[in-house]
Amino acid sequence: MLSLNLHHLPLVARLSTAIFGFVFIFAGIGHFVVMIGIEGFIGPNTLLLYLPPWLPFPELLVWVTGPTEIVGGLLLFSHKYRKYAAYFLMLHLIAFLSIHGWHVWIGGNLGHLIAPIPKWVTWVRLLFQFVMIGLMWRVAKASV
Repeated sequence: MLSLNLHHLPLVARLSTAIFGFVFIFAGIGHFVVMIGIEGFIGPNTLLLYLPPWLPFPELLVWVTGPTEIVGGLLLFSHKYRKYAAYFLMLHLIAFLSIHGWHVWIGGNLGHLIAPIPKWVTWVRLLFQFVMIGLMWRVAKASV
């Protein structure tokens, strides 16, 4: 059962659960908006430009990312599955380290269809990944 009853968690874990639950849900929904809505206007391979060329099955990765973020975010609100959702989202965030690290490596230039990401933004996003992983760890450890 999904519930916002987070009173049994320490403050940091409580805030992390609420904030990142919604962040992952809306990131997953936004993923579909980009894939389905904007795709027709800016080209068929736009989201694929965000992936490093060495990742296998890029189309599948693009389609799987949205649902995993939505499910993970929803399960953070489930008392029964919160711990597993936090571990799952940690793995999800660790997997994204390769993508965000690649963006730093190439200087944020993802191709001619997308405006370059400023270098400082790529660094902030990469460093924020570690913060998010740590906060998900706190949520997992605080969950029973």
